[in-house]
Amino acid sequence: MDGREYFTSTLVRDSRFGSLQGIAKFENEDAIYVADQTNACIWRIDIESTEITLYAGEPGCPGSKDVPNQSAKFQWIIGLATHGSCLYVTDYSYIRAVHPTHGVISSSRAKSSFQSLAVIDKGDDSTVVITSKSNRSSISLFHTVDSNGELLEMEGSDRPNLRSFRCLLKQEFNNAGQMAYGVKSESIYVAHKRGLMKINQDGNVFKIDTNSAYGLAVDKNEDVYFASYDGLEILRAGGERFSIIETVCGGKWNYDNRLDGVRQMFYDSQSDLLYFTEEKAVRTVKLKAPLVHLDARLREDLGRLIDSDDIPASDQVTFLVEGKRIRVSKTILCLRSEYFKAMFQSGFAESQANASPISLSDTTYDTFYALVAFIVTGRFEIKECSKYLLDVLILSDRYLVQDLKSLCSKTLVDFAGDNLETVLNYACLAEKRGFQELLNACLDSIVPELEDACCQEAFKNLSKSTLLEIISRSTKI
Repeated sequence: MDGREYFTSTLVRDSRFGSLQGIAKFENEDAIYVADQTNACIWRIDIESTEITLYAGEPGCPGSKDVPNQSAKFQWIIGLATHGSCLYVTDYSYIRAVHPTHGVISSSRAKSSFQSLAVIDKGDDSTVVITSKSNRSSISLFHTVDSNGELLEMEGSDRPNLRSFRCLLKQEFNNAGQMAYGVKSESIYVAHKRGLMKINQDGNVFKIDTNSAYGLAVDKNEDVYFASYDGLEILRAGGERFSIIETVCGGKWNYDNRLDGVRQMFYDSQSDLLYFTEEKAVRTVKLKAPLVHLDARLREDLGRLIDSDDIPASDQVTFLVEGKRIRVSKTILCLRSEYFKAMFQSGFAESQANASPISLSDTTYDTFYALVAFIVTGRFEIKECSKYLLDVLILSDRYLVQDLKSLCSKTLVDFAGDNLETVLNYACLAEKRGFQELLNACLDSIVPELEDACCQEAFKNLSKSTLLEIISRSTKI
């Protein structure tokens, strides 16, 4: 594995932007197209001059209208992809083609909202559009049927006779996100809430289990770049075993080059640049030649700072939970948690060398160990158990471990899936405890299913402020 030096820069940041999502580029055009979800429009950004022009839609006027580009109306844009002269858009429950001559054309309305899409050109009359839907485990295949860019969903025998496609449709994704196609290996890549998946042309499947993957792009060497669960860092994966190789840029503790929530990505082979959207900016990552070696065993070595004789006695603290001891380095606890920093740098008894074990009676050993393991190594073993996740969420809130708190919030709602009653109960709990991350995750699931949510008894228990927020968000869809 090679270490590399990456350079991140901002192409454009503009106050006119709402919340940017999808990003795409035509092969022979020096411009980037970005989907503005909040303003319900698509912007065109000239790469050389950075001039921003409106390409399609009416900013701030959501709707559904198939007419010439700047008179068209969009509802809730997430994904963009180009093919030929068409720009394809996932717009709530439609896939829409923005054609330079014919304007905006919509596919037939789907029963659930679309997320992202990828276009795969397999040759004559075999262009395939892969689209993920918001409900769990749902992938659809479409194909172009005329020069206008109109799309029809493939049925049965119409689908490509390739193992990779057949295998893709059989996979169970937890909210599939951005997707990409690797031309070199003819593999399909999918980012989703439990990590990454690579599906080869022979149908073999490779998985990377991470907290969550969001944006996704594949470069000319078929290395995969993806944004982590909170969009604060971009990672690179690849190799024969398909595993995470390195952190490209960002990270919670990288104050010199912070990322502001990566949305979606696009790799441009002509410039060797990785473009990605943040909320109000389009940024780029430029790869320089390999310079340094990064030790892939770092996380494993950090794990030795828990229950190990390698921890110096002067830096060691012992917790006693359910009669079991957990030894850990004070230094790393202080670096990663303001709560522990205050505890061990206060001059109180806990901060003294050889202090007595700290007894904790209001948590379990497994829950507290999960918290400590995340603080030290950044790894959290996700268990599909709501009680366990809630316990870890409450503990991470108490000890001010924000990353873990956000992760547990999103995972709880993901596991709830289509069970609106459970999501609404989580929303009530979030209000009671002041868990804003959990509440936001709940609202993201409630708003698209508002009609069904209103019929649930738990919906009546939501506060007035939360109901107003739901109404506000629903009017933007």
